[in-house]
Amino acid sequence: MNLSASHFFKAALIGAVSFCMLSLAVLVVGHLLLTSWRDIFFFNSDSLTLPLLLKSILSGETFEWRFSSQLFFFPEAFLYFVSAGLTPTVEWALILNAFINFLLVFTLLLWIGALSGLDFIGRLVFTVCGAVLISIYIVLEPTPAVNQTALVSLSLFNTYYFGVILASYFVLAINLCFLKDDSDSSGRSLSSLLLACAGVLILALTYGSNPLFLLQCSLPLLICLLGIYFFRGISKRTLVELIGLQLMGLFLGQCLRWYFSDSIGRSVDRYVDIKAIFQSSKLFSENIKLIWSSPVSKIEYLLIVLVICVACFSMAHAWRSFLMRRKGVSIESCTFNRPLLLLASFSLIAPLFAAVGVLASGNYLMRYFLPLAFFPILATAYLIGIAVNSLDRGTKPFLVGCVCFFLGAPGALALIANSVSPGSGSFLWWTQSHSFSLPQSIACVNERFRGGSINLVASFWTSRPIDLYTSAPVRVLQVGPGLKPYYWMNNQAPYKMIQVSGVIVDKPEGTQKWPGYLYEEDLPALGQVSDRVDCERVSIYLFNRDTEGFKKIQQMLHN
Repeated sequence: MNLSASHFFKAALIGAVSFCMLSLAVLVVGHLLLTSWRDIFFFNSDSLTLPLLLKSILSGETFEWRFSSQLFFFPEAFLYFVSAGLTPTVEWALILNAFINFLLVFTLLLWIGALSGLDFIGRLVFTVCGAVLISIYIVLEPTPAVNQTALVSLSLFNTYYFGVILASYFVLAINLCFLKDDSDSSGRSLSSLLLACAGVLILALTYGSNPLFLLQCSLPLLICLLGIYFFRGISKRTLVELIGLQLMGLFLGQCLRWYFSDSIGRSVDRYVDIKAIFQSSKLFSENIKLIWSSPVSKIEYLLIVLVICVACFSMAHAWRSFLMRRKGVSIESCTFNRPLLLLASFSLIAPLFAAVGVLASGNYLMRYFLPLAFFPILATAYLIGIAVNSLDRGTKPFLVGCVCFFLGAPGALALIANSVSPGSGSFLWWTQSHSFSLPQSIACVNERFRGGSINLVASFWTSRPIDLYTSAPVRVLQVGPGLKPYYWMNNQAPYKMIQVSGVIVDKPEGTQKWPGYLYEEDLPALGQVSDRVDCERVSIYLFNRDTEGFKKIQQMLHN
């Protein structure tokens, strides 16, 4: 193939991959908006933590926030704040944040593919295959069973621990860079030093924000590095450098957690309950039964298991090849692809280590198992890239085939999405206005209190969407039974500053009453109601300042 044709096909490949990347991002975000995921994405109280945090900061409130053991400062809050600064509404900020999450995975895959030894076409195939697998997982999750069967769709949210996955990809890439330039004698370049500083910063900010990073990335990575060093795969100097980066980042991250200790609502050790391992295993097995009972979930998790098996084969093959080539050869003269050895090892050890650690700590919720879906993809997609590298890549039919694959992948995913959940595989979802309609309870509050300001209290699940989205001058604080303040993922300062004139009471769905909501029997005796507003899902009890109910509400909140 002549030079001009080579440049033409290279440009065509880049264009096709860019089209594929953007189309897949549009498709998976549309999947959230065109299925029952929409309400969870826009209006679930857990999902609204960062929008509420930004609103609190911009309003000038005193910062007395209480989080869980996860602070979500980095990268989640950083990415959401950037998204909010570029968009006009909360809805569009959440949508842009989901886009950024997906595109960052795409970009990091491209970087990891380049560092692990693939050529130009191989790394493009590696990246697209990884992104396609993630997209398939997402479209095979049509219902938002967040703690039971749904897993990968949570990567498009900003408060379900996906930031740890992004940071893990980045830290892994830095380790691959150091292994690629491994030597006992040569000095590090300025770019390597800058990359090391970036690595320490990412490590510190991520671990400081979410201690899950230690379980899902740092410890598995340390195991992989020590194993490779034990079999003389890396020099002692490189091992010391990489472990030093980890320790420095983790120490700085712990300092960050000490500084924000007042904002940590629940310490890490309260999540760890070794005695509950049997109970958590039982509950996890219940999730497996639910997965097996759903044909779509069964396909998704069988695919995840298949990818893990491929990762296992990849690791075994990489180690076998390495050990056969390693005999009697010095580190400097060994030509084996050591970044590939680390990539294959991490892609299997990290998810298995994280899964065992989560179960051993007494947890079973599916959102803690994101590594099972995202890390094995690295080895599987790499094997596909290796297969592409072995083909005759200079022929016109091969290049045309790659372009067609990149261009056709989003269309194939759209067909899968529509077969799973009709109408969800749309690239034009933004033209459908119902995707942005507000729940009736918010619309009711907007209509009733448009003319004057008022402060209310409600349950955790009801207060937060109204407090964030209402266009009326209304403030809604979250409380528990007995109207006691509920300090969880919110700011404590307003409870000390404002006077509350009403209570939003949830209406049961028939005879069904859900935990975490505030029903009429959960209220203390408040006396005569001054006014009552009935909405479809809630009732609002209002009290004038001279009533006994008003005084009791203040007493409950301030004590």
